Parts: sequence; C-alpha cells; structure tokens
Amino acid sequence: MFGVRPPGIAGSKPSYRSPPGKLAFFTNIYNDPFQWSFVKSVIGFGSGILVARLITEELNAVANAI
Repeated sequence: MFGVRPPGIAGSKPSYRSPPGKLAFFTNIYNDPFQWSFVKSVIGFGSGILVARLITEELNAVANAI
C-alpha cells in the first residue's frame, strides 16, 4: 500500500550481511524465507515418516505378542 513493501515480499532484498566462516551457509538459509520454509517442511516430513514407522513397529510387536 502506498508504494511501501512489507518485509518478506518477493523481490525485496535482504538487509543483512552474511557472516564469513563455516556457518555462513546455514545463516543464509535461515535468513531466506523460502529456503527456511523448505528446510522446515523437509524436516517435518522426515520426522513424520520416522514417527509413523516407530508407531507401526510398536503396534506390530504388540500384535505379535498376543
């Protein structure tokens, strides 16, 4: 509105400088909203698969014990 873009809108440039060193790669991912959202989604999906497998193993172990 009125020609002012809120932060995080496509086309806006980040106003931070990436730190030099080994953590620059991770800092860049964290400060980019798209990349950070993608990483969180992948971690959540992988965690969901892990939990589903663990629950299935537990239920199969209980069913085999009966």
